[in-house]
Amino acid sequence: MKVHRVLTTLTALVFLITAFVSIPACAQDDQAAATAEPAAATETAAATEETAAPPAEASTAVLESDEARESYVIGLQLGESIKKSGLEVDTAALFVAIEDALKGRAPALTQEEMMATMQALQGKMQKQQEKMQKQQEKMMQEMQSESEDNLKKAEEFLAKNAGEPNVMKTDSGLQYMVMKQGEGEKPVAASKVRVHYKGTLLDGTEFDSSYKRGEPAEFQVGGVIKGWQEALQLMSVGSQYKLFIPPDLAYGPQPRPGIPGNSLLIFEVELIEIVASAPETEQGVLIQ
Repeated sequence: MKVHRVLTTLTALVFLITAFVSIPACAQDDQAAATAEPAAATETAAATEETAAPPAEASTAVLESDEARESYVIGLQLGESIKKSGLEVDTAALFVAIEDALKGRAPALTQEEMMATMQALQGKMQKQQEKMQKQQEKMMQEMQSESEDNLKKAEEFLAKNAGEPNVMKTDSGLQYMVMKQGEGEKPVAASKVRVHYKGTLLDGTEFDSSYKRGEPAEFQVGGVIKGWQEALQLMSVGSQYKLFIPPDLAYGPQPRPGIPGNSLLIFEVELIEIVASAPETEQGVLIQ
């Protein structure tokens, strides 16, 4: 069958292209891991919803046979590999070349021309790889510099904020203000709670809000960032606190979507209800 005869050739081509992009791709994966969501959220942040990619255009392929589906899979893998490489290709020439190979036609290029073209392609890919590596290195340096700057700003803010009226500080470094004192029970680490909250950075940028989502969040106290764990266990049901969470009680130097490394986080939190005590960890937007 023609599809099976050409599979080895196309697989080799896919491997060749993938080999050239493996290093920058790995760097991109590392960067993605560094900026991944804090957890598999049951509730996504409003910022994430706003930046969601539009749905992809539907394929026009008609796949009514096994051969058609096999051919489509081979072509899809080839196309994805080319796209991932960043190469600009002449799709008309690409399709003709595949058809030439399938039908056993004489190539449009001599062996020498093909070798020269492949060498030029390798050189182009190498330069692109080096460019992407430099971009990754620059990005990491900028993130490191921003993280160090954020830590310094956080320390300066906390030192000044500790002297403000009604601001209380715990041994861990957490600072908070009681906006409203509730009279209900206090949760423990195993408690599942329902809260409303708004989170902002030191410059006032809002990165998350259950108010904007229109419903409170629910999660286990022991499953959230350290600053939240401590604060929630200080609060009685019905309380509203303003929290000033140092970087080491939040996400530290690790950046998160909308949250640069070593950011001091400011939260307005309303403890609505203790839902239950549960041994399992809920997967919410604030979970580590």
